Formats: sequence, C-alpha cells, structure tokens
Amino acid sequence: MTCSVAWDVDVVEVRRKLTANLLPDAIAIIDCLIALEPNDKDLPLLKAHLHSHVGNPDAAKQLFEDLISKNTFLVKAYHGLVMVAYEYQSGTKLEVVHKRVEREIEMFKRKIRVVKGKYNDALKVYERMVTEEPRDFRPYFFQGIIYSMLKKNDEAEK
Repeated sequence: MTCSVAWDVDVVEVRRKLTANLLPDAIAIIDCLIALEPNDKDLPLLKAHLHSHVGNPDAAKQLFEDLISKNTFLVKAYHGLVMVAYEYQSGTKLEVVHKRVEREIEMFKRKIRVVKGKYNDALKVYERMVTEEPRDFRPYFFQGIIYSMLKKNDEAEK
C-alpha cells in the first residue's frame, strides 16, 4: 500500500475500514499514519489491538511488549497483553502475564517510596530484589539513584 501524505484523509479512511470490518486494510493505513507521526502514542496501541482482533496474537503481543518497553507506565498496553493472553493462550500464559503485572505494580510502589522520601525503606526493598532477580538491572539502577539522592556517591557508583 502506498502511503498518502494527507493525515486527515488517512484518519477518515481508517474509520471507514474499521466500520467495514476491513481490519488488515486499516492496519496498513495505520502503518502509514505511524510513518507520518512516529511520536503518536495512540496509533501503535490501536495497531496492536487490531492485530489481536484479526487473529494475529503474536504480532499483537510483540507490539504491546514494545509499547511497555518504551513506557512501563502504559496501563493500556498491559491491558492489551492480558487480553491477548486470555483470548489466545492457555491459563498458564495468562498467569505469567499476571505475575509480570504484579511485579510492575511492586516496582511502582517502590518508586513511590522513593518519591515520598522513604529512602531507607526503598533501599531495603531493592536489596531484596537484587537477591531475588540478580539479572534485573532496575534494582541496581534505582539503588544508585537513591544513594545519589542521599549524597553517598561511592555507594551510588557501585
């Protein structure tokens, strides 16, 4: 499909394709719109949902994962990931997504502790996380930030 440069025309065309249930055609137009507006946050999310609706769960899952990797606070992407796991995969896969969402919620709670100034509490939590998941870089990263905030630059550097 060749992409036009008329944003308004393409948006109207996407609506028309969606109404006519021509989802693969709508996805192609959305790709063009993403090329025109690469910083648009909603188009990749819409594309991921459409892939799910046309029966392409692998593409949908990958798109949701990409969105989450760019913005771990994007709740809509987690919701999409849960729906793909629920609709297309076994309960085991859904449980894996559920555990991941729970881990992210715990990470957000830890960040809140830091924001509230409960640095020592947050450090203890991150230290525990390091023992649980030594390959995950985030607990080390956040420990460094907290030590920097506490003016403990030697510990932060480690």
